[in-house]
Amino acid sequence: MKMRIWMLICAIMLITGGSISANAAASPVSLSETNITLTVGQSKTITVKSAGKITIKKKTFVSSNDKAVVTKNGKITAKKEGKATINVKITYKKGKKNQTKTLKCNVIIKDNPPVKADDIFDDNFDDIMNDFEDEVDDFSDFVDDYSASVDSMYD
Repeated sequence: MKMRIWMLICAIMLITGGSISANAAASPVSLSETNITLTVGQSKTITVKSAGKITIKKKTFVSSNDKAVVTKNGKITAKKEGKATINVKITYKKGKKNQTKTLKCNVIIKDNPPVKADDIFDDNFDDIMNDFEDEVDDFSDFVDDYSASVDSMYD
């Protein structure tokens, strides 16, 4: 049993290059979002997050195609249905060294569904009917008052 454990430890040491560290894969920079779904015309801003004692020197946002555009501040706007990747090249200072890392945000863009006349009618019908009923009530009150006024002139 002890031999198996020793062999397992040796195998792990070989695979990891001799060091076992929980933070070995942790990056000091990351994106606020790595997968976004938008509809055409919609926008969302992604930001660069930093962990630890680092200074972000430069960020460059680039879209992989014209289906989504991105500003220098990370605001993504969906232009056409499809997929795009936003590549963010980050230069940061960790200790005395400048380092560069490129991160990606996958963007899925869906087309806006066409608006049907029935949808507009259904949404507004109750409001229109309530307004109409209020106007009819007001007119009815006016007619009643006018009739009473005319009747009193002949009494």
